[in-house]
Amino acid sequence: MQKIWLFFAGILRQSNKIKIRLPALCLLGLVIFNFYLSLKEISFIKDENQFLRMDAREYVSMANNLYEGKGYRVSVGICVTPGGTAFRTPGYPVFLMLFRWLYGKDKCLMAVILYQNLFFCLLPLIFYWLTFHVSRSRELALFSAFLCTFFEPLRVMANIIHPEFLAFFLLLIALLALFSYLAKRQTYKLLAFSLFLASAIMVKQNLLLIILIFLFPLPLMLKRKEYVIALLFPTLIFSAWIIRNKVVLGEFPVFSTITGYNFYVANNPAVRMDLNNIMDYKNIMNDLLKQGMSEVEADRWLWKKGIVFFRENSFHWHLVRMKERINAAFRDYYPAAKNSIFYWLLPFVFLMKKRRRAFAVLIVLQLVLALFIYRLRFSIYDLSIAAVLDIAALTFFGLGSLLILAWKKNLKALLVLLMYLLIMLPMVLLVPSDRHKVICDAFLIVGYALAPMVLKELFAAPFPEFKTEN
Repeated sequence: MQKIWLFFAGILRQSNKIKIRLPALCLLGLVIFNFYLSLKEISFIKDENQFLRMDAREYVSMANNLYEGKGYRVSVGICVTPGGTAFRTPGYPVFLMLFRWLYGKDKCLMAVILYQNLFFCLLPLIFYWLTFHVSRSRELALFSAFLCTFFEPLRVMANIIHPEFLAFFLLLIALLALFSYLAKRQTYKLLAFSLFLASAIMVKQNLLLIILIFLFPLPLMLKRKEYVIALLFPTLIFSAWIIRNKVVLGEFPVFSTITGYNFYVANNPAVRMDLNNIMDYKNIMNDLLKQGMSEVEADRWLWKKGIVFFRENSFHWHLVRMKERINAAFRDYYPAAKNSIFYWLLPFVFLMKKRRRAFAVLIVLQLVLALFIYRLRFSIYDLSIAAVLDIAALTFFGLGSLLILAWKKNLKALLVLLMYLLIMLPMVLLVPSDRHKVICDAFLIVGYALAPMVLKELFAAPFPEFKTEN
C-alpha cells in the first residue's frame, strides 16, 4: 500500500507531466461520451429496413452481388445493369461486402452502423491532432475535439448506409498522416497519406476533385521524391479502376458514369435545386438503358442533353440557378439546434483575461435556455442536444479563420481550406446535398477551433497567450 502511495505521490510532484496527461484524460472522456451518445441513438433503431432508402438499396445490392459472385453490378437503384457497372466507385460496396462476410446477411447492416459509430467516437482524437499540427496549441486542439463531439449532423451521417461518412473518415486519416509526415519525415506516414486519400475517393467519387491538391499546395510542401511517393496509390488504384471499366464496359469512361446524370439534373430547368422533385427524374438512366443504350452511351447522352440545357438557358437563369444552389448549400440543415448565441460568443470568451469565469457564465446561460425555452429534459442525452454546434457560427468562424491563416501563408490551414472548397465545388456547380455539405462543414471545425488565435492576432491586444509547442 505504501508503494502505491509513493507511486501516486511521485506523479503529483511531476507537474509538467500532469499537464501533458490532462489533454489525454479529456480526450478519453470525450471518446467515452461520444460512445454513450452513439449507443443511445442506436438504441432508437427498431428495424434495419429503415436504412434501405434510395441510394442505400443500390449500395447494398452491389455489395450482395459481389458477395454472391455475380460481379460488380447494380440490381436495385437508378442505374440497374445486367453486367458490370462503373456508375459508382466500388469502395463502399466492398466495405459493405466485408460486413456481409463477417456478420451474415441479417446482421451486416447493423454491424456497419455500429462500426461507423465507432469511427465517429475516434474523431475527437483525430481533430485534436489535426488542429494541434496547424496551431501547435494543445488548448486549441482540445477545443477542436470538443467541437467535433457536438457536431451532431456528423453523428447522423454515421447512422445511415451511405458512403459520405466513411469517405470523410478516411480523408481525415489521410490529412493527419500527411501532417504527421511533415512533422517527422517517416516514409510510412507519406504512404499512409497516399493510400487513405485514394481510398476515400474510391469510396465517394464526388471527392475526385481533391486530387487537385497535387497541383497546389502539395508541391510547396513536398520534395520531388516525396511528391512521387504521395502519388503512388492514387495512380495505381485509379489506373486499375479505369482499366477495369474499359475491359468490362468495352468503352472508356473516365472515372464513373454518374457524372452525366448529375450534369443533366443540374442544368434541367424542371429540376428544383431544393431537390423536392428529384425523384421524378431518378429513372432517367434506367429508361435509357431499356432503350438499348449501354451505360457509357447513356452517360454521354445525358452529358449532351445537359449541355443543350446549359446553352438554351439564359445568363440570368444561370445566375438565379447558382443563387439557388448557394442558398440550398448554405442553409441551416440542422434547425433543431438553437445554440447560435453560445457559439457566436464562444471564440471571444477565449480572449478574456478571466475566461474560465466567462465560460462558466456562458454555459449557465445555455443551460437555462435549454431547460426553460427549448423544454429539454434534464438528462445527459438531451442536454448534449442543447450543445450541438451551430451551423451559421461554424461557417462564419471556421471559413473566416482558414481564409485568414491561408492568407498568412499557413500551408496546413491552406490545405484544410482547399479540401473544404474542393469538396464544396460539385455542390455549387452541380447539385446541392445535405449529406455532402455535412462532410464539407466538418472540415471547418478545425477553422472554428483556431478562431480565438486568429481573433487575438486581429485585435492585437494583450489577451491571454495560447501555449504553443515547437
